[in-house]
Amino acid sequence: MLTDGGRTESLPRTTAAAAVVKIPLCSFSVQVSTVSEEPDVETVGTLLEDPTVRTILTQTSQEPMSATTLSTHCDASQPTVYRRLEDLRECGLLVERTKPDPDGGHHRTVYSTNLERITVDLEGGELTLRIERREDMADRFTDLIEGI
Repeated sequence: MLTDGGRTESLPRTTAAAAVVKIPLCSFSVQVSTVSEEPDVETVGTLLEDPTVRTILTQTSQEPMSATTLSTHCDASQPTVYRRLEDLRECGLLVERTKPDPDGGHHRTVYSTNLERITVDLEGGELTLRIERREDMADRFTDLIEGI
């Protein structure tokens, strides 16, 4: 909430973090992205071309899912799903969480997308990639505490 002269405004529940990467149109080189870099147009385009990736993103946008469950939804082998999950995680389009398994007394890993929107614009002879991500409530709380 923001307070301004006695007036209180509520902030939206989700916020988006965005990054912009500019790639010249005549460039055909593929950049290898590290965890600290934003992915480039070619990397994101190649990922989204894959139907397994698109299914993972759409399914995990509804609820967190395990790799086994995603394998069933994607009609793909578990090794294929795990490779795509890793690719998405490296690009910052997916988050991995560990949840306790009440039935087995152990834990299990689930995946959910933090992707809000991907936009590609043509500006001044360059392709501009903009990735907007949802922030997790726990991350927002941490940022709030660290800002105090």
